[in-house]
Amino acid sequence: MIFNDEILNEILTKNYSINDINKMVILLKKYKVPASEFKKLLNISEEINKQVLDNLYEIGDITDNELVGCYETSIAHSIKITAKKEDEWEDDNKWGDDDDWT
Repeated sequence: MIFNDEILNEILTKNYSINDINKMVILLKKYKVPASEFKKLLNISEEINKQVLDNLYEIGDITDNELVGCYETSIAHSIKITAKKEDEWEDDNKWGDDDDWT
């Protein structure tokens, strides 16, 4: 099926993204494009990067108080247990002698 340009423009939605907004702003300033005119043409969406948020919280750059109303926080501790290699075992017998098991 082939549509003419008029129909195609009605049914097709195109989304554009700017790869480097800083360079775009420099270019717009160079040609004296008013920011308000440019902003009218933009549709901006924002999304929280949860992994970065988690990392900032873990290292203390973000506190519980800053997340109130947006996120619930909880402190979870985990322990990873791995067996030592036989050559890393300590020689002292922490369990006592075999005779002590009676």
